[in-house]
Amino acid sequence: MKKLLFWLLGTGLIASAAFHIAGQLMPKVIMQKAMTNLATEYKATPNAFFHSAPITAENQRIVRPSPDLAYSICLFDVSNGPVEVRVPKAANYLSVAFYDTGTNNFFHMNDSEMDAEGATIIINPSNTDTTPLTPVAYPGGRNVLTPTKTGLVLVRRVITDQDDWVPIEEERKQMSCAPYERPDA
Repeated sequence: MKKLLFWLLGTGLIASAAFHIAGQLMPKVIMQKAMTNLATEYKATPNAFFHSAPITAENQRIVRPSPDLAYSICLFDVSNGPVEVRVPKAANYLSVAFYDTGTNNFFHMNDSEMDAEGATIIINPSNTDTTPLTPVAYPGGRNVLTPTKTGLVLVRRVITDQDDWVPIEEERKQMSCAPYERPDA
């Protein structure tokens, strides 16, 4: 009986450790690796957008993003305060997704939820009182609280044909991801 109890306890501890590693630690390790790769391979810097080139088989490795989407990524860091993300409304479908360091999507919106000009989203540390920031500070803006100090913003824009790249490049010039400066400061 003692052997069975010892075996069950040991199996339970191993299963618990495996669950913790797979469910809690691996997403953080994967996201940290992805963010490090973006910074080193693509020279992505914190609080600035990086825009991908058109997706082709030649410029991708094993995992391939969709060739009918244009991607823009911002690695955000709210360690020194809120970060402001501005995205213009696109001619075609566009979505903006915010991810924390555990790969959790903590905010998402698409073009149907944006004003005619687009969207302004302020990413705040989780302990921030956002009351004084709304809506006077930036009409049409939204405040979101990030559960982690760093993460990434992923903007995806549908491409219907190669002629879409001209307006996409113009839209990208209007995108920004930068430390938030209060208008009344």
